Order: sequence, then C-alpha cells, then structure tokens
Amino acid sequence: MPTYKFEHEFYSKTKASTSNDHLSNIEKAKVFHSFEETDKSLTQTPDLIVWISTYMTNDGFFIVDSDNQLNELVFTLKQKTQDTHEKENLKKAMPKFKGRHLHEYSLDEMKTLKPDLIKIEDVFTKYSQQRFIINIKSNAPEIDKKFIQLIQEFKLEKKIMIYSDYDIVLKTIKETLPMLNFATSISEVTRIKIFSTIHLTPAISIKGDAFVSQLKFKNRSLVNQEIIQEMKRRQKYIFLGPLSDAKDIETATAYQPTGVIYN
Repeated sequence: MPTYKFEHEFYSKTKASTSNDHLSNIEKAKVFHSFEETDKSLTQTPDLIVWISTYMTNDGFFIVDSDNQLNELVFTLKQKTQDTHEKENLKKAMPKFKGRHLHEYSLDEMKTLKPDLIKIEDVFTKYSQQRFIINIKSNAPEIDKKFIQLIQEFKLEKKIMIYSDYDIVLKTIKETLPMLNFATSISEVTRIKIFSTIHLTPAISIKGDAFVSQLKFKNRSLVNQEIIQEMKRRQKYIFLGPLSDAKDIETATAYQPTGVIYN
C-alpha cells in the first residue's frame, strides 16, 4: 500500500534525518511550566516547539496546566470546603464545589484556587514566533468551537499540532478544520501497540497525522522498534514524550524520531 507524507507548514523547519547526523536533526519540544523557564530554553533552542497542556473553564477560557495539578485542585475542593467550614472568610473566598471536572468552574473560580493562573492566549502572545503542541485536557461542551475560535483569532493554523486523550475532541475539531495538524491520541497509540504484539501493525489504520507518544503509560511500554519502523514506512512524523528521565530521553533519541518532547 503506497504511503504519502503529510505536508503541513508546522514541519517546514523539520530537517530530514540521516544516519550520520540524526541527533542534530531531531526537533526539540519543551513542556511549558513557566515563562522564565521557557525563555531560558529559547535562548538555547530558538526553534523550540512549546508543548502546552490546557483545560477550558465553563466561561470559555483556556488555562494552562503548567504543573499538571489543576484538576487535582478541583478534586480536593470539596474536602477543602469542609475543612474550612468554620473559617468564614476563607470559605466565602473559595468556589462552591460543583463537580470533579475543571470545566464546571469559571476562570475567576479557578483563580481563587491558583492565583498565578496563566491563560493560554498569554503564552501565544509572548511566543508568537514559536510552534506549539496543544494538549487539550478537557472534554467540555462546545470545546471544539471555542478552540477553533481561539486558534483562528491567533492565526495558529500553520503553527500548531493538536493532541488530546479525548478522541471525540480531536474528531469534532477535525470535522470543521480537517487540514489542521493532528497527533495520535493515547487510545490510538494503545491500539497500535496491541496490533504490534501480534505483528499486524501494517494492517491498522491511523487517524493521526503525526505519531505522538510517551514511551510508557501506567508502567506499560507503548513504543517499540516495530512501531517506529512502521511509522517511518508510512512517512509519519514521530514525536516521543513528554520525557523527564535521562534514560528515557536516551531511548527515545535512539529511535531517531522527528522530535523529542522534554518535560
């Protein structure tokens, strides 16, 4: 079966990998934790791709999950409200518990839990010359429409890759803007891994334009040489991460992917 390379402006700076000098050609992406850290990374790698994890609030704002703990704050909100029952001033300042999902709370309510909250448009504005991998962590009503409005407002159609653990989010965005650059979801990567265990990887259909995966999920391996070779045969762009451990970074680099995502 013939394969075709997905052409998108996002990859205009991507260099072809060669066996002699593949390390210098591997793209670097970095998870956004703070403006200070990202500024420092950009001085070392001007073409750095910025990975942003984001949730949508119930009033339609996209906020950055810079420390991967935003939803944990919501999980503990009910207990915090109970613990502060006798402290009226603090109790009044905290949002009422509405449910376990962040998209049930407004931007102002989330700011009471995390005063230094960052809106995603602030990151887009500051790093307007960069490319982004957007990890959408909400499955909220009409999130596809709100997200499309956001990327059109900032003219990001050629500068982003869209990742999400929610297949329905990727599907609904793609139905409206099919020429955007989409990554594989965790469920799709898991399905690819299952097929690889019985050596049927070539038989599987893949929706993502780029293969994006951690090396492990819940202590189980997601990536192996057979999968990487099949993605390369299909001319898929390959990004591995986010990764923190030096050994994992070494393993990912040895696969000679398109890019490595650093935590």
